[in-house]
Amino acid sequence: KYTIVALITSGSVEYEMNMETVRASAGMRIVFPHVSMLNTLSMSDDFKAMVLVINDSFAFESIVGIDTEKIRTVFSHSNRVVEDKQEWNMLLNLMDGLFQYQSFPARKYSQQLSGALFRNMMILLCDTECTDADGRARFVYSVTDNYFRDFVNLLNDNVRTQHEVAFYADKLNITAKYLGEICKQKSGRKAKEIISSVLLSQLKR
Repeated sequence: KYTIVALITSGSVEYEMNMETVRASAGMRIVFPHVSMLNTLSMSDDFKAMVLVINDSFAFESIVGIDTEKIRTVFSHSNRVVEDKQEWNMLLNLMDGLFQYQSFPARKYSQQLSGALFRNMMILLCDTECTDADGRARFVYSVTDNYFRDFVNLLNDNVRTQHEVAFYADKLNITAKYLGEICKQKSGRKAKEIISSVLLSQLKR
């Protein structure tokens, strides 16, 4: 499964993604997680788009630490017209940076760079789509959101020495079973899998 990010620069397209038919046109951004099937149905002669395809595991590692509710908000609106020109140009520049780097003969740090640029894209989208003009959040955090956010923060500080779910559950004053349920609900992964992913990501860095 893959996470797909696309910026449509001209024309229009109709496609089927995970059995859902979608129409999109110039000036729209597409962000779609967990894609297992993609099929183009039709496109205009002038259709052009910049497309980023990322393995779901790598995408998850890249966005660990970003507020889960914000990420969910971005993913829940798979197609959106980007009306702000500055935001659109920033997205284009981030995408273009990825493509330009891939043209270099030496790609020793391509994974780290790709992850960083994808993370920056998601931070930008979270900032522009999850806050109003005054910078106030457009949603309210739930109790499970707060627990998951605190869990991720604890992970970032302790994961190199602490690898057991029970340690983090104890720090949060909840049971390991409840922490596991929260992780499954918020990320689709078991708590142990998240610990392993974050540890691997930190070691790679």
